[in-house]
Amino acid sequence: MQYSDKYLAYMGLAPQRIPHWEYWSCPNAETYLTGIDYYEHPGPGLLAGLDT
Repeated sequence: MQYSDKYLAYMGLAPQRIPHWEYWSCPNAETYLTGIDYYEHPGPGLLAGLDT
């Protein structure tokens, strides 16, 4: 069975090509971009950012 490089990397199985993975590590940027205060509502701010 042929697995995708994303799956192989996630499972730690040495993919042919290493996929690029973006994540938000700055709560203040999330608050600025979504308009929802991360410290008051941590879940909805991230979900709003995923919808765009």
